[in-house]
Order: sequence, then C-alpha cells, then structure tokens
Amino acid sequence: MTFNTSHMALGAGWFAKCVAVLVGAFLGWLGALAGDAIRKFAHPDAVFTNGGILSLIWIKVFWAVGPQVLGLCVGVFFGGAMVLR
Repeated sequence: MTFNTSHMALGAGWFAKCVAVLVGAFLGWLGALAGDAIRKFAHPDAVFTNGGILSLIWIKVFWAVGPQVLGLCVGVFFGGAMVLR
C-alpha cells in the first residue's frame, strides 16, 4: 500500500479528489483520442531498421499503442493537476 504525501493530495477534500478522478478520466479519454488521430496521421507505411527483429518489434508496438498511451497519460495528469491545484 502506498500513501500520497504531496501537498496537493493532502490539502484536497474527498469531493475534490472525486472530481479530479472524473476530470482526469475524461481528459485522459480525449488525450487518447488525440493520440490516435496523431497516430493515424503520422504512422509510416514502411519501416526500415538496422537493429534486427527486436528493433522492428519495438517500432511496431510503439506505433500500435504509443501515441494513445502518451495522450492518455498527459490528459490524466493534466486533469488531476488542474483540479487539485
């Protein structure tokens, strides 16, 4: 079990924490949608690598989920920080 000892979390009430979860979830969803739109726009048609099969797998996995996960994290962190500020 972990405990958050930051001033933002300790100074916030129960309702503010619930709102932070809701706003973070909504902005995380929007961030994931934005990441997917960026992925569809910037996804390369072909990939060439010198690093072997592991490098190719890493590139394929990144373009499958990378931009969505980055957008999700940015949205969740921004939403939580915006409410708990």
